Order: sequence, then structure tokens, then C-alpha cells
Amino acid sequence: MKHLIAVVLVLVFSVTVPAQISPADAAKIRTLIAEKAALEKEKAELTRQLTFWKDGAKNWESLFLAEKHRADNVQAERIEELRKATVELKISTAVLRQQVLSDRQYIERLEGRVKSLKRQRLYTGIIGFATGTAFGSRLNF
Repeated sequence: MKHLIAVVLVLVFSVTVPAQISPADAAKIRTLIAEKAALEKEKAELTRQLTFWKDGAKNWESLFLAEKHRADNVQAERIEELRKATVELKISTAVLRQQVLSDRQYIERLEGRVKSLKRQRLYTGIIGFATGTAFGSRLNF
């Protein structure tokens, strides 16, 4: 089609002004027409490549957005898991603190019982010593 237009242009110029165009000018016109056709082919090729690269860019952008969305979802899931773990950790810490408090109270009760038993042993020992001394002195030991 482009060649046909070029040929028609050459014929139109050669028919309308045959006396004014010299063979050298006709050669220049033919080379210009050939250069124009080559440039149009190159333009068409570059336009095709540009379209190809733009489509590729759109594909990369969609891939990037999909990966970003996936990463955001993974991050959101991880944050939620960490929140749940934090809540569970706080609950278990509270339970352990309560256990520590009850163990301290139990230890305090046992220490009180030990003191009570020591006092009983002391009083029993004093009473036994006094009683033994009293009976021993009566029996002349």
C-alpha cells in the first residue's frame, strides 16, 4: 500500500511536471521516497515494540500488585497470630503469677507451722527438762 502511494506520487509528479524534473532530481525523489518508506517501516516496528513493552510493563505491574497484596495478607495474618500469642502469653503469665502468689501463701503457712512446732518442741523440752530435773532430784540422781 505504501509502495503504491509512493509510485503514484512519482507518476503524478512525472506526469504533471515532466519538463521541470531532471533525472538527478528524480533519483533524489526516489531515494527520499525509499527513505520515507524505510522510516515508516522502522516507525511501525518501533510502535510494535513500544506496545510490546507497555504490555509487558502492565503485566509486571499486575504481578507486583498481586505479590504486594499476597505479602500484605501474609503480614496481616502474622500480626493477628502475634496478637493472639500475646494475649495467650498474658493469660499464662497471669496464671503463673497467681500460682506464685498461692505458693508464697502456702510457704508462709508452712513456715508458720514450722515455727509453731519449734515452739511446741521448745516448751516440751523445757517442761521435760524441768520435770526430769524435778523427778531426778527426788530420786537423787
